[in-house]
Amino acid sequence: MVTFPKTLHRWFQSICLGALTAIAVQLPGKTAENIFFTYGPIKLTVRVESLERFVQDGTVDSNLSFLFNLVGASEEKLTKLREIMGLRAEVDPVVLSNFFNTSLGEDSLARAAFILNAPWGANSKYGIRAAIVQAAQDPEGGLSLINFIRKYPTDIHFQGEVVEQRARAAQLLVNASQHFIQKMIALSEIEAASEGEIDFSVLPDPTEMGPYGVAPKETWWLTDQSRNRRFYVDVYRPQRWKPDKTPVLVFSHGLASRPEDFDVAAEKMASYGFVVALPQHPGSDILQAKALLNRTSRQGYYPTEFIDRPKDISYVIDELERRNASEFGDRLNLTEVGVGGTPLAVMGLWPWPEPPSIGIFWNQNVKSVKEYLIPPSYYSAML
Repeated sequence: MVTFPKTLHRWFQSICLGALTAIAVQLPGKTAENIFFTYGPIKLTVRVESLERFVQDGTVDSNLSFLFNLVGASEEKLTKLREIMGLRAEVDPVVLSNFFNTSLGEDSLARAAFILNAPWGANSKYGIRAAIVQAAQDPEGGLSLINFIRKYPTDIHFQGEVVEQRARAAQLLVNASQHFIQKMIALSEIEAASEGEIDFSVLPDPTEMGPYGVAPKETWWLTDQSRNRRFYVDVYRPQRWKPDKTPVLVFSHGLASRPEDFDVAAEKMASYGFVVALPQHPGSDILQAKALLNRTSRQGYYPTEFIDRPKDISYVIDELERRNASEFGDRLNLTEVGVGGTPLAVMGLWPWPEPPSIGIFWNQNVKSVKEYLIPPSYYSAML
């Protein structure tokens, strides 16, 4: 039996099996005859018909046996590989095709073509898209990894160096995310320590409405002339005012969502004395998602939303400031604002000592941002 150094052995285990399973996640779903794995001078060939028999009934012929022995695949891993390769995803082929016509979809295809070493240059993404969509349209095989391989118009090539490069890039993103999470946890722990222990048992029951009632919802249409951007904001206020300043909460909806999706939670907050503002974010809301599905737009969201969403929040606070005296009796506390929703919305209100280099987000009226971190059980009850 061929033997390899321990480090190379581990590499083949992650590349030969990992590459197959990774595609199952990214590109489930032709009639390729062979799959080639290369790394430097080493070249391995797996016949597609061998994989088909393996997925169908678990048969491991001599072609697959050599590869599986080489990487030291256990019975457990082989069972999992067979399951992943045959796993069928129920996806509407029309929706799938529409997604691949977006800039995000085309970028995903280009990345896949690079990993698969597709031979058609800039047109490689179209061959991959065709194989995926055809697999999704197949009533028998459906969208699965093995059916994608059947539909793929040529042999598949995995270059070990390329896969290794992509794996390192992915690990870098994972490490960066973990670093950010740890930093946020540390900051949260510092803030929690300064405020002392919170006895949640004495807090109001979020399943019940608060003592201040809820006035009918108001919808304001706003136009930020500086950005030529028009959007609406749903505003909830209590029926009866608190004796002191009224706290303000601005909530930013998520991708492909809308303010109305959070009306129940907003009513609950208003009943406890808050004024709650929920702005629409055109360009990344439910209307944009529908435009994508209806093929009237090639974008699921616009990259400019990373700038416009924080600016929307800041503009809403400015509008509350303009209306504070005339419509709220100067009751609103707009120097300390609660913000909920996406992190980039909070970024637009952060009280930097000076406006940062991206300080176009900065709202100078806000002296302090309060992030209301509601426990999941509380939030679920509010909804």
